Amino acid sequence: MLEDILEIKNLSIRKRNKKDSLVDSINISVKKGEVVALVGESGAGKSITSLSILKLLYQGLGLEVNGEINLALNNDLINLSQSDKDQINKIRKEKIGMVFQEPQTALNPVLTCGKQVSEAVLNTDHLSITKKLLYSFSNILENILFKLLNKEVIIIKKSSFNLTKKKVLYWFEKLNIEQPLLTYNKYPHELSGGQKQRVIIAMALIKDPILLIADEPTTALDKFTQDILLHDLRKLQKENSLSILFVSHDLNLVKSIADKIYIMKDGKIIESGSIEDIFQKPKHLYTRDLIASCPPKDKKLSELPTRKHFMGFDEEGYFGDVNLSLEKLIDKMTISPADSIEQSKKLTCNHPIIKVNNVYKKFKAKKDAVKHKALENISFQVHKGETLGIIGESGSGKSTLGKVILGILPLDEGEVIFNEKNIHQLNKNEFSSFRKAVQIVFQDPYSSLNPSKTIRDILIEPLIVHKINSKESREEHIEKLLKQVGLVPDTKIKYPHELSGGQRQRVCIARALAVNPEIIVFDESVSALDVSVKADILNLLNELKKQLDLTYLFISHDLSVIRFISDRVMVMKNSQLIELGFTEEIFNSPKEEYTKKLLILDS
Repeated sequence: MLEDILEIKNLSIRKRNKKDSLVDSINISVKKGEVVALVGESGAGKSITSLSILKLLYQGLGLEVNGEINLALNNDLINLSQSDKDQINKIRKEKIGMVFQEPQTALNPVLTCGKQVSEAVLNTDHLSITKKLLYSFSNILENILFKLLNKEVIIIKKSSFNLTKKKVLYWFEKLNIEQPLLTYNKYPHELSGGQKQRVIIAMALIKDPILLIADEPTTALDKFTQDILLHDLRKLQKENSLSILFVSHDLNLVKSIADKIYIMKDGKIIESGSIEDIFQKPKHLYTRDLIASCPPKDKKLSELPTRKHFMGFDEEGYFGDVNLSLEKLIDKMTISPADSIEQSKKLTCNHPIIKVNNVYKKFKAKKDAVKHKALENISFQVHKGETLGIIGESGSGKSTLGKVILGILPLDEGEVIFNEKNIHQLNKNEFSSFRKAVQIVFQDPYSSLNPSKTIRDILIEPLIVHKINSKESREEHIEKLLKQVGLVPDTKIKYPHELSGGQRQRVCIARALAVNPEIIVFDESVSALDVSVKADILNLLNELKKQLDLTYLFISHDLSVIRFISDRVMVMKNSQLIELGFTEEIFNSPKEEYTKKLLILDS
């Protein structure tokens, strides 16, 4: 029987003078060598639970924490929630590693990566206090100390430095960090998101902890980097019998790494069990809804299952949840590859609404003498009424291509033709008409909306700019837009911070629809949303496309989303177009090796 490394007993967290708890009497255990996933949507209480383990909750929030958080250490149980400052600091330094969601903000921008990871070693290695002090201050005081103590200080410094550097480089290699020696001397901004997150993991693991807490560690990464990072982390976990508490909103993501899953909703643990228990025999309706909302990777559906598909009149005539089989529902919604390809072929018979011909785009950093290619000889067409999905790793050129098509970025070579006119040669009035016809919905709905304006003011602005509708009829038009995207009329008097992530993204879609566009570009527009919200938004986009005869350009790194939403798929790598074809042809029989590799990695 494996022993518990971490045991959370009856943990409750609430704001002072508030009745409702943010976390309500939850119980979680993590055994030695076990990966436990804590899964739930935004606001479930996952992150606040993980932060409470190491007493990292901000004191200014006025939170009251009750219950026990026990850590097994040297045959003793230490209640972390009652530990004093010195004890909890020692545990943070030596026994528990923490990996946060956003690697860029977790790393110090003015220190090299090697220096930052080295500090974790210095904090944990059993060096004498004298050696630690000498090492820490030697860069500043080296000349003075050299004169006072001759070469002894330099010897101590170099000896400590060499041992520490070797240890850091060892972990960089273990975590497959590219060019470990070069990365050691690089600053965080010089690394990709995936490489930065590996540095953070190295910082957490280099002290040989007994427990790793990973709070949404892959959310900021593209799908391909996610999969590779999770594979490497799982391998390291097995090699070192490491215990991990993995916090995520993505149930499908944790399927590849977790031994046990806890489902959290509204501050409570509503279900727990093994991977097989959760995915094959979910007990709670909410768990079933979460599983259903994830787009399947192995088939194309006409619609994504959501809560509404599990609602109806039960055997006794009451409206509520019905015990409908998820497998039967998915079978009913599945489109055969042949039918899907046939539907897509019909759309390619429509006239091309956008033509991209031999497009090149280069960027030059301030310190670089050579320009770097962002787009290289890209050519394709988008037909009226179709959805063209664009996939590729971070840095492949997807977003740059979207901005070029929108006319936000100028071209170095080539042309973008919209309705038989080159958009980069339009006059001011023509370009204004073009920008009205081609709209964009960005990834982060909150930063896309002005926080100081009401939803009404946000939606009325494009109507005024493009002189759409009379002043008297604009209010009616706004209510119609809100209804189209599934929001109630009262939403217009609210501010963005008063809405959920899904509601904010619906507002962004309504704003794009306000000017009656012909094309909408979606740049990672659902990647930041919870799975159930994502399913609702994707279904909504398909409905709007049919109702309003829209054309979509859908940029994403999530292959399951691309398979569901797209008629054709374009694969990009290193600024080049690698493969283009009908969605089911690409997913079932890709021609290019790179595409095959991506699909295998995502399976």
